[in-house]
Amino acid sequence: MKANGLEYKKINSEAISPVEIKDTLEHTVSPLINENAFYVAWLDYAVLIGRWDGKQFSSHNNESLNIQFLQRIRIFNKDKELYLWRTSAGLKGRLRIDNDEDAQQKTEIIIADQVLCGTDVQDSTIDEFTEITEARGTNLILPFNQSALKVDNEKNRVCIKTHNYIDYNAVHQATYVDCRFVGFVNNHKPLD
Repeated sequence: MKANGLEYKKINSEAISPVEIKDTLEHTVSPLINENAFYVAWLDYAVLIGRWDGKQFSSHNNESLNIQFLQRIRIFNKDKELYLWRTSAGLKGRLRIDNDEDAQQKTEIIIADQVLCGTDVQDSTIDEFTEITEARGTNLILPFNQSALKVDNEKNRVCIKTHNYIDYNAVHQATYVDCRFVGFVNNHKPLD
């Protein structure tokens, strides 16, 4: 069922936490997500969006992901997301796996496409990354070739597909208990 761009579904899903934090970000991520994925990292001074190849992160201009400045990061593909965040005690994290055959019960989710700021594609592709901008001054550098993106101020927008997990409290009120990034879409078609 789709209403207002949202889709309700029941899937197998499992959240695993806590996640063991190792000496480097790469050593923490690689045993959990050892296939191609995307990442969105919120640093103290910027937001980086890039790719994870199972061993290392790539970003525009090869900007590094220094744990010292990391506030939170989501590394995700269609099946998994590793979400890490900074606390006063250091990094904490959880791994969410969807369509896991071992899940004990079906999880209710709402699937949504979250629109990213960006109504214009810049003329040149920079090292296989493309910058999208808006007149109000917002810009994002995405890990896609310019030819893969079609954006405008109407229906052609780049979005992050999310799964939003539903649970019920003691008085049976439904509430969201988790959210994970699944992938990027443009015109409702997955971007690879």
